[in-house]
Amino acid sequence: MTDVLRIAPVAPLYEAVPPAGYGGTERVIAALCDGLVERGHDVTLFAAESSATAARREAYGPPLRTRMSRQELLDVAPHLHLQLLEEVYRRADEFQGYLGARRSPGDHLVFVGRISTEAAIAEGWPA
Repeated sequence: MTDVLRIAPVAPLYEAVPPAGYGGTERVIAALCDGLVERGHDVTLFAAESSATAARREAYGPPLRTRMSRQELLDVAPHLHLQLLEEVYRRADEFQGYLGARRSPGDHLVFVGRISTEAAIAEGWPA
């Protein structure tokens, strides 16, 4: 690896990363964080406070499923996720890349991100 990238994975706040039980999305994000840190990148995970990976963590309270009713998960959780994304956006200049996960309407995992072509090529990723 030639350059250290500053990467900000953003996890859903419903579960810890990795989760204690259910949570495939959170498991994938944990593996990504650990792998990126192992490769020498500077990784800051935005996630629930009980998350534990090799990445530095920006904590956003206990996992939502442990502190909210079903109705609160429907009514309040989307607003908390928007606040989290607003914080990441506000700090955009601190990072060269973002990894986010969300469930698409077909319930497929979708990753969105911003990594420069030069950094991807240097890392050996297909550009």
